[in-house]
Amino acid sequence: MNCWSSRRASLAAFRRGDPYAGTTYLLVELLADPSGLAGRLLRLIDVDPEAALVGGQRRLPGVAYPGATRW
Repeated sequence: MNCWSSRRASLAAFRRGDPYAGTTYLLVELLADPSGLAGRLLRLIDVDPEAALVGGQRRLPGVAYPGATRW
């Protein structure tokens, strides 16, 4: 994980009015780049990174629409 992912997660939480950027926000930010380390690691264990991203986004408060890939 790099500091940019955690900063983007904090910013995403702030934009949604959530005072806490928890692990779901961080997961979504890490999976935003499908060629990044998180996506590659998930593919190694036969998990679809896009499905994990969409699942994480659906758990965030205030998701505008199901299947959103970026806010």
